[in-house]
Amino acid sequence: MLLQPPCPAKTILAPVDFSAVTERVCETAVALAGALHGRVVILHCDAASASATANHPDTGDTDLARLAVAADLVLAHLRARAAAGCLPVETVHLFGPTVPLILDQAERFAADYIVIGAHGHSASYDVLVGTTTHRVLLHANRPVVVVHGENDLGEGRWRSASLRRQPGLGRGLRRRELAGGNENGQL
Repeated sequence: MLLQPPCPAKTILAPVDFSAVTERVCETAVALAGALHGRVVILHCDAASASATANHPDTGDTDLARLAVAADLVLAHLRARAAAGCLPVETVHLFGPTVPLILDQAERFAADYIVIGAHGHSASYDVLVGTTTHRVLLHANRPVVVVHGENDLGEGRWRSASLRRQPGLGRGLRRRELAGGNENGQL
């Protein structure tokens, strides 16, 4: 009898922006990591602080430091909640342009999936302005799970995550499993 080497743990990257959909992003990332016996990396990219320093050099370092400490406290809270599922969880807080940092961290951690939130902007807004989620979907070289907030979905629509599939990746995962829902698709 041949023994198979253990499968390497899957890594789920969960970029968060502390919006209303953040909790759902973390819940979905934990559910996916649990199904895949993996780990979760919660990432917060602080573009506002980086641009504030560049655009307003007179901005006090203490104000930015206070914002960074507040973000780190939120990340610690998210980590504690996610770790309650008995999975390895890591948090990362970076400063700079959001999309390049997300893609860079996906490579750095060799993430198998990116779980990201959507805010429910209209299609015309997305075309004119673009969104972080849209740009990550366009440029990521790995599957991306998009989590919608409760207010982003109309009545009667299934509240779940959607998966952008790539050939040969993610075929065995159902939407209900990704979102940790029950047989009726409820979370």
